[in-house]
Amino acid sequence: MSYKKLLVFFILFSPTSIFAYSTTTAKQGDVSFFEMSDECKKANIKIPKLGTFPVINFQKKNLLVVPIDINNATGTFIISSCGSNTDQSLIVSSRLKDTKIFVIPNNKGGDTVKNANKIKREIGNDARIFDKIFSNKKQFWLDPFMFPVKEPVITDTYGYVRSSQGVEVSHKGTDFKAEIGTPVYSMNKGVVRYIGVLPSYGKTIIIDHGHGIQTVYLHLSKIFVKNGALVEKGRLIGNSGNTGFVDGAHLHISIRVSGISIDPESFMKVLGEKK
Repeated sequence: MSYKKLLVFFILFSPTSIFAYSTTTAKQGDVSFFEMSDECKKANIKIPKLGTFPVINFQKKNLLVVPIDINNATGTFIISSCGSNTDQSLIVSSRLKDTKIFVIPNNKGGDTVKNANKIKREIGNDARIFDKIFSNKKQFWLDPFMFPVKEPVITDTYGYVRSSQGVEVSHKGTDFKAEIGTPVYSMNKGVVRYIGVLPSYGKTIIIDHGHGIQTVYLHLSKIFVKNGALVEKGRLIGNSGNTGFVDGAHLHISIRVSGISIDPESFMKVLGEKK
C-alpha cells in the first residue's frame, strides 16, 4: 500500500477528538472506519442520511464501521452524537462503475431481453432474502478476517455493471479464482444464519459475525455446515462450484455491514489479516 493510501486510512487528530484515525474519504460502496473513545464503545452512532451503526471492538480499539451503499448520494456527512466530542466529516465521492457486456449462454436461457430481465428479477429476489437475515448484537470475533480460499486471486472486483441486452446489474461482491471443489473457509468466527439453493446465487452460505457484519459465499458445489452452527475462523464450510447464474466456476464473496453490501477489498484493508 502506498504512502498516500496510508494517509487516507490512518489520519491523526487532536486529543480532544474521539477519532484517533479514520477513513475520512470514501467512494460509494466502500466501508469507512472511525476510532472512538471508550465512552462510545457500546454506542450506536447515527449519521444523518447514512444510517445508525454500532461501534465494534477490534484489537483493543473501538471502531465505528460505516458502510456506504453503492447507490448512496455523494457529499459530506457529519459524524457526531457521541458525548461532547468534536464532530468529524466523512466525504463520499462517486465510484467509477465500468460496464462489462455479458452474453447469456444458451444453457442459462439464451441472450435475450426477456431472459436478461428474468435473471435480474431473480437476482433481486435472492438479494431480498439476504435483507431478512438476522444479525446478533453480540460480536463473535476478535481476530482479523481471513480470505475464504488459501491462495486468493481476484478475478472480478466489486462495483462494475454487467450488461446483457441493455439490462444492467451491479456486481456487489468480489470473485475469486476457484475451480469446482476448491475448499472454502469461514472468514471469521460466527453463526451460520442461512444455507440454501437460490436461482441466481446457487448454493449459498451466510455467516453472521455479529454487530451487523455478515459474510456471504455463493455458487458453491457443496455445503458442509448446518444452519445455526457456530463456526470458528478458518472452518471448512464448503467447496466452490458453478451453481446458479455463472459462466464458469468461481467463488463469489459478498460482505454485508448493517444490511449494506460493501466492497470486500475495502473491508479487508482494515479488518483483514495483514500478509
